Amino acid sequence: MGTSLPGVMRGVIFGGASHPWHNLQKNAIKLGSRLSSDMKDKEYEITGYRPQYKTDIMQLLRYMWGGDQKLNLLHFGWKYEQNPFAKGPECYLALDHGQVVGFLGFFVNRWLVGGPRSELAIPVGSDLIVHPEYRDKGLMRALHEAAFKELPERYPVILVFSPNTDSTPRALSLGFTALTEIKRLRKYHFSWLLKRKAQGTSPSPAGNEAPKLGTFGPIEVREKPLPGPMSAFDRGRAGEAHKIALLMDQDFYAWRFESQRRKYLFYYYWENSELKGYLLLRTTGHPPSGVILDFEQTESVVFDKLLRFVMGHVHWSTLTVWDLNLDSEIRRSLRKRKFIPSGWVERVLRRSQADPCVLIRPSKKDFSASDFYVRGLDLRKTENWEFKEICSDIS
Repeated sequence: MGTSLPGVMRGVIFGGASHPWHNLQKNAIKLGSRLSSDMKDKEYEITGYRPQYKTDIMQLLRYMWGGDQKLNLLHFGWKYEQNPFAKGPECYLALDHGQVVGFLGFFVNRWLVGGPRSELAIPVGSDLIVHPEYRDKGLMRALHEAAFKELPERYPVILVFSPNTDSTPRALSLGFTALTEIKRLRKYHFSWLLKRKAQGTSPSPAGNEAPKLGTFGPIEVREKPLPGPMSAFDRGRAGEAHKIALLMDQDFYAWRFESQRRKYLFYYYWENSELKGYLLLRTTGHPPSGVILDFEQTESVVFDKLLRFVMGHVHWSTLTVWDLNLDSEIRRSLRKRKFIPSGWVERVLRRSQADPCVLIRPSKKDFSASDFYVRGLDLRKTENWEFKEICSDIS
């Protein structure tokens, strides 16, 4: 990952201390007053994305994405230039005499709002970085104000999946409203954790680490999605009225998992050549850890069968899932497989842990309470949304 700079706001990541939820608004007010003296003593140019600045943008983003420039270029192209749901690269630049010193990017997804034929594109505040020599000059606020002038022409609201104590108050100071805090459930490989605690390193657990691809009875393991069968579940979800859910059709699956910076495993459960369910993991590290990004099933037992197989398929150091929008059957299966609330083990290991939260605001600079309503739904109410980690830009 490279060194993260203060002032970075991006999609959901895990790191940093747990934030004091009840103090966020108070901290945001203090932060907002501190940032109100925008760009004092010097003028900077704030502009939309221009391809001629891509090299400079890559130099700046290396602080967030690491030093592999070839990989970063591919990831930038996929995320911003090739996003089929954006109206073009939704990026804003801060320039000092033609040099890129600040960057703000939005990751666009489509959502179903209250029914199958009601689509809405929503940008997510994703990559935000200011060069360390240009911090505390109001550039973060200036970049957002430029976005608040242009984005309303294309999108009514903006989401942020805030990762830590620094970025959440910053988002609140910019007019975002806290929608929900996201807790996580986690399955730990305790023998590995005890070895890590004793050795201070990351020992490899005994057993198979490399995932095997192929067919194992009714379960198939792939590294790529099956857009046709998977999108059939989205058509079923589209019938849910009075909910806002991520639109995952064939176009979504054909593009969403093409990033070269991510590794995925798709577990499919088949019965008589019909897809009965799937479980999607993002995998990281060595030994590997897995994050459950998405799952669907046609019968209540399918998720549990997939989860049991996943746990035996690889000796994971951890498996994690968002504890949000989980129905009773899914929650029961996770409890049976010894998933527990995350946090306390990390404190024992003295590892940082932060529960992300979701924030929202209308895209225009000046807004009223009525601007939080889209097609009769109040976007500030958590119960109106269906969130899984696949909704975030870092998934």
